[in-house]
Parts: sequence; structure tokens; C-alpha cells
Amino acid sequence: MLSVGVLFASASKKLGRSRPEDNPLLDVVFDVQFREWSAKHAELVKKYEALAGGFAEETLPPEAREALQQARGGDVDALLRYVQSDPGIAERIAREARERAARVEARMREPSSPP
Repeated sequence: MLSVGVLFASASKKLGRSRPEDNPLLDVVFDVQFREWSAKHAELVKKYEALAGGFAEETLPPEAREALQQARGGDVDALLRYVQSDPGIAERIAREARERAARVEARMREPSSPP
């Protein structure tokens, strides 16, 4: 990013103002950055669609669909009862919560994280 600032500064010295079109190298830099961002964005979209597809309501067992419908109707306890009735789901939720908490704690302990 420092090199982009240098390019802006060199363009502004010549003209007194900085305009990206005055320096074609900036076009190349921004084009490359935009392509990288687009590729990363497309990758994230694919991951999201794969995750969302796995949670499609049609793929749920009938009991889960019924509990979900009841929760949408305002009876959230039905969904809670369903989750508690299946020890595998409850264990998975607890495990994922612990993993997420460990990742957050590790991230917060990094020197680069704000105090």
C-alpha cells in the first residue's frame, strides 16, 4: 500500500493534483487488487452456497422440520426440545461453541489485535 501512496505522491508533484488516470501504473495495481478481491469473493460465495445448501429445510428430518415450523410460529421451546432430545446435535453445538471460543480467544491474544 505504501507503493500506491508513492505513486500518488509522484503524480501530484508533476501536476499539483493526484488523478489516478495520470499514472497508468495505478490502473494496473488497482486492476490486480480488484481481480484478487473478486476471486476471493467468488470463493466465499461458493463456500456460503455449499453451507446454505446443507441447511436446506428439505434435507432435515421430519421432526426437525416440525420443530422449526413451531419455532417460526413462536414456540422456540419446541426447537430447544428437539436439540436436547438428540445428544449428537447438542454435543456438536457445544463442541463448535468451544472451538469458536478458542479461536476468538487466540485472536484476541495476538499482538496485532486492539486492546
